[in-house]
Amino acid sequence: EGEKLWPGRGPSRAVGGRAEPERVEVWGVTAAFLALAARTGLDAALAEGFGQDDAEALLALAIHRAATGHAAFRAASWLDGTPLVKVKRDLSSAGISRLHRRIGENVDGQARFRQAWLEWCGRPRSLVCDTTSISTRSPRLRDAEYGYNRDHESLPQVNLILVHARETGLPLCWRLVPGSVPDVATLRTTARFLREDGLSEFGFALDKEFYSRANLRDLAGAELDFVVGVPLHVKWAQAMLRRKRTALESLKRMFSFGDRELHHVAEKVEIACDGETVRAMAHLYFDPLRRQ
Repeated sequence: EGEKLWPGRGPSRAVGGRAEPERVEVWGVTAAFLALAARTGLDAALAEGFGQDDAEALLALAIHRAATGHAAFRAASWLDGTPLVKVKRDLSSAGISRLHRRIGENVDGQARFRQAWLEWCGRPRSLVCDTTSISTRSPRLRDAEYGYNRDHESLPQVNLILVHARETGLPLCWRLVPGSVPDVATLRTTARFLREDGLSEFGFALDKEFYSRANLRDLAGAELDFVVGVPLHVKWAQAMLRRKRTALESLKRMFSFGDRELHHVAEKVEIACDGETVRAMAHLYFDPLRRQ
């Protein structure tokens, strides 16, 4: 429909005695990504943090990466065949290095971007925190340290933390953490990081890799709101399943979730954790189709 590429950036033409930006035809995968950036507010948040020119360059590099999977040094030639050729910044290899250095040193701009992005995301209250451990043999990674290795490799690692909004799936922030930092300490500092950007009330959804008695005790002690998956081989979870199996299979416990029919029961539990007792609500869900 002749959507404008960048607001106010096209050449002007006279319309009814006044100058208006020329409408620029946008097509294909470029149109899809530009529409997503506009709809989510990503383009506006980037401009708020880093100024219009750097924002356009960052978005163009991101679109190139998402569309092709190629390294950034190949972006300039690909962008020449798209409407993104109008980007003002130099996107040669040297130009990209200067851009990254400028963004990396712009701490205030990063804070402005994060705050604007959280605003566009609606300041979500339900967050998902995902940790990916990356083992390495490189001696150059300063943050690579020995710690709990999920892949059971005897190597130092770095932990990549990604936080995104549970309802929309939009990523909110990421952090690179030394591999020796425990899970709960990572969550605590991530929560402080989000609060400093103005996100005040939120809770984390964590997968069962986070579950341990020590983590449960520390999460409760850190006063973080959380939901965590529990492996069914845990003894107290098995005992709860035995107690609740009949009730769980009852049609009275059934509810609709999208196009699926699930069953649910819950009870208060007390879990002994290294001499302390953690009180929590435990939930069991049953999917008849998965059992079939």
